[in-house]
Amino acid sequence: MKLFIFSILMVLAFPASAQSFFTSLPDVPLMSGLTEMEGEALSFDKPGGRILVGVALVDDSISNEELQSYYQRSLPQFGWRSVGPYEYVRGDESLEIFIPEDGANNTEKRLVEITISP
Repeated sequence: MKLFIFSILMVLAFPASAQSFFTSLPDVPLMSGLTEMEGEALSFDKPGGRILVGVALVDDSISNEELQSYYQRSLPQFGWRSVGPYEYVRGDESLEIFIPEDGANNTEKRLVEITISP
């Protein structure tokens, strides 16, 4: 019965449509306005830890500052502690967000890459 009540409270507290996550990074939220590029994902397990990479296309209406602000607010909720503007740690893992400057990748697409590594 307690589990049932807990489940109901969780559904009410976190509506399914409120937040989605990277497929390749299961506990990293996918900001609204980002489109995950699943074909660009990387997952590698090694004895020293895992390496995970998620890549998303950034909507033109989202600035780099908005991306930074979103992840500064949301990642601590998943146990990540900020150690720099685009760097976080949790346990033995680090998470780095790479956001190319506008036009830096010389393509029409603007991408964000998030890497988790030991």
